[in-house]
Amino acid sequence: MKEEDQTMEMVFPFLSLAEAQKARQACIEAREEGLKAGMRDGIEKGIEKGIEKGIEKGKAEERNIIRKVMEYLNRKGRGMELGEILESSKRMEEILEEIAVSERS
Repeated sequence: MKEEDQTMEMVFPFLSLAEAQKARQACIEAREEGLKAGMRDGIEKGIEKGIEKGIEKGKAEERNIIRKVMEYLNRKGRGMELGEILESSKRMEEILEEIAVSERS
């Protein structure tokens, strides 16, 4: 039995039945609120960690895509197009589609 429960058990005999019930309910509610607060903290920390890992993974994926585009352009003798492609999301989509088509064939 926890120390706080032992303390409350010693106090309950000195209270009326109604007071003892109120005290027990207050203990239960306090414990539940503490659990909820702990869960909220845990969830927030988990979300923060997940966001950090997602950002790291996104950056790694972006580097892989750029590397793949650079390699493709260099193989095709079109390395000079890289700057233009990196500046335009539309051009990036077009070159990625071009890469996908070339990989399928």
